[in-house]
Amino acid sequence: MIEEHFHGQDIERSMGSEDVPRPKAPAAGTTLMIRNVPINYTQDMLLRQWPNRGTYDFLYLPGSTEGEQNLSYAFINFTTEAHAAAFKDAWQKKRLPRFSARKSLNISYADVQGLAANLIHLKKKHARRLKVHQCEPAIFKDRRRLTVEEALQMLEEERTRAQNVQNIAGTRYNAGSWIGQPTRRIGVPAHGSTFA
Repeated sequence: MIEEHFHGQDIERSMGSEDVPRPKAPAAGTTLMIRNVPINYTQDMLLRQWPNRGTYDFLYLPGSTEGEQNLSYAFINFTTEAHAAAFKDAWQKKRLPRFSARKSLNISYADVQGLAANLIHLKKKHARRLKVHQCEPAIFKDRRRLTVEEALQMLEEERTRAQNVQNIAGTRYNAGSWIGQPTRRIGVPAHGSTFA
């Protein structure tokens, strides 16, 4: 039995067991956890299987630090809850076409939700793994692929801007505002706009 810990979930995998108890996950959100990805799949194969048409901004297929195999689960953060639900409806209990997948995909909402939260989680918990190029997540902004460093830099810039707005407007900052789901508060301009 292999035990992994990711996104606040203890994941147990045992050969031939599809009925492993899973922790309770949120009932909705934008980030999905996809289990039972065949271990020979690469992240590039998943990107070809699930082309990004602007519906998601983060796809992560954790791999071994040697980069030879994945850990049989992936995370995708969609830009809207509707896109996440549509993906889940389309792929739940389906099999990926390559490598004669024995198990069907098991899709649930992840504990960590949103692009910013996933990036922060990866930075804190999996910094060593991210140094291996094959283990980096695919991150997109305006359909352009970013490196982890670029995405973290953008996150830091957004935090700085938000803190400046907070200082001016005296309001609270929402850490997820730059990920395509802006949260507006009275007195705070929408993402990309300024006070007139």
